Amino acid sequence: MTPPLSRLIVNRTPALLLAGAALAGTLFIALDSMAASAAAIIISSAILFLFRKEPLAFPLYAVVFTAFAVWTAALKPTPVTEIAGEIHGTIEEITVSPHSRRAYVNTTRYGRIALIVTDIIPEISEGDIVSFHGSLTTLQKHVGVPFHTSEYLNSMAARISGTVVVYPDDIEVIGHNNSLNYRFMQHRRDLADIIHSSPLSSEAAGVLSTAVFATDDVNPDTRDNFRVTGLSHLLCVSGFHVGVVAALVMLILSPMRLTGRRMTLRYALAVVLIWIYALIAGMSASVIRAAVMLTLFAVAKITQRRACPQNTLLLAFCAVLAINPWQLFSAGFQLSFAAVAGILLLARKLNPFAERNRLWFKTASVFTVPVAALLATAPLMLLWFQRLPLLSVPVNAVGTLIFPLFITVSGAGVVLWYAGLPSAAVIHLGDRLFDVLKNVVDGSSGISERYSLIMMPSIAELAIITLILALLVYALHINRHRKAVIATGLCLMGVFAGCRMQAPEPSLYIDGDSRGTDIVVARPGAVKVFTSGRRTHPLSNTAPFLAAYGCDSAVIYQGEKITDRDSTQVAFLADGNHHSETGVLVVTRHSAKRAPGVIASLRPKHVVIGADVGKDSRLRIERTCRRSSVPFTDLRKKAFFEKLDSAEK
Repeated sequence: MTPPLSRLIVNRTPALLLAGAALAGTLFIALDSMAASAAAIIISSAILFLFRKEPLAFPLYAVVFTAFAVWTAALKPTPVTEIAGEIHGTIEEITVSPHSRRAYVNTTRYGRIALIVTDIIPEISEGDIVSFHGSLTTLQKHVGVPFHTSEYLNSMAARISGTVVVYPDDIEVIGHNNSLNYRFMQHRRDLADIIHSSPLSSEAAGVLSTAVFATDDVNPDTRDNFRVTGLSHLLCVSGFHVGVVAALVMLILSPMRLTGRRMTLRYALAVVLIWIYALIAGMSASVIRAAVMLTLFAVAKITQRRACPQNTLLLAFCAVLAINPWQLFSAGFQLSFAAVAGILLLARKLNPFAERNRLWFKTASVFTVPVAALLATAPLMLLWFQRLPLLSVPVNAVGTLIFPLFITVSGAGVVLWYAGLPSAAVIHLGDRLFDVLKNVVDGSSGISERYSLIMMPSIAELAIITLILALLVYALHINRHRKAVIATGLCLMGVFAGCRMQAPEPSLYIDGDSRGTDIVVARPGAVKVFTSGRRTHPLSNTAPFLAAYGCDSAVIYQGEKITDRDSTQVAFLADGNHHSETGVLVVTRHSAKRAPGVIASLRPKHVVIGADVGKDSRLRIERTCRRSSVPFTDLRKKAFFEKLDSAEK
């Protein structure tokens, strides 16, 4: 007799079936390549093989797969190739850097656009309705550049149609959106302002508001030290923070810890408060994941059933993708689920003590849990940040003990202060806890910097690392085929070592926008960045180049000056040192007028037209290149990348 669908879902809990269908359906639509179709087919085949004896598995999988594919297609952005006139939209997110601001703007005409404002003025905030115009950078600009995989994935996760660079005079706030979502954002900002106006030290208040409400108020140096030591997850509202809030909520509601309806009411109130906090904190992927898992845990308690952590994680995976399937490509989503999966699969197996020895088991868990999370997230850390802090385990062990105390004590002090109650002692204790945390982070940052694995792995190397981790999980959970697993692991390690022994080929990368142009010349042990104009900082992200070529920092040259060793490969037209052997000639707005004559006489191998060159000048340069049979690249549409000639190695 065929079991009913409710029994198949509730009793057998095929969370793996649902998660596999959600993943395959999303990948099938989101990635426009044969590899995506192959991945969807492989995932579908593996899942359906596991559930081959379930009569309703195939129709259920087909329905979920189709639903996620349709939903992904509905949310898929349409790339913008040209913009005209003023653009109006509502600002959804803002990130501030020392030299500019990046915001995501939801427009009715062009969809979601990434907006780069070249200065920190005028002041804009989430929910502002703005009018602006600027220069467009297309989504396909970095396709084919091996060092921009993470940026390309990030643009997919943000669902942007393009990037627009705007000068301060070209943007104006014309109103404010008062919808429910932006009201929650305003409440978050108001709560952060209360924290900053409290007697807490300014640095402690910034860390507290950032960790609790995701307001990005942390000092850049402090944030960098947290990143180097592997504690940057403490500054992002994630499952760890939701867990701390949930623990505090359950503690406050502990007087209701009785049987019957009062117990049900206690868990129901806790779930409501957790979701209110998730809404205020911004509903990131990690926050939704934690809120869904805690909700399922509360439902299990109310119904007096035992919750399975693995199934709960898989159902949370489906829930997050159901809200926005494009979050699959974000760093936060991938790191959050990978870390929790690693903890569930590896932490207990790595613990040398049995669970019956509760004291020793929990003491060892302080170290085994960070080790499990580090192992599970290692490929993703290298993909997104090109850095794996090897000493993050002891620092995490200390940090995760101090940080909840800091949040609890400091938060309680702010509440007491705001209510007009005596709070000086609590505020003082919160500041002291922050000083201890800061001393731990600052003291270990230098050591962590020296003992971090820094590399820019290829797709093949990432696949090898992932396979080695999968073999480790298999060996820890299944006692069969140990010799075969060890032999396979050793072979994969040998292949990985062989890949790493090959020195990277020298490369030339040219990119820019309306602010200027960067030329990056990268060789093993040396990365040089030549900037146009008077900029002292590059527009391009040099971190992947530094990781790939084994450098600690890049040498910056400003004013469009190319050193002698590089002049035969590339030159700014304004430099004056270009000659008949120049391989790549870069034209900026400073040299656009005389570019056609120089191109016609020199006939370089390639011409790169800067994104800051005006429309009329660009058209003249393009016509000259076509007449002279000189290939050219327009930096508005495509970044330039090539391997350097062997003579220059």
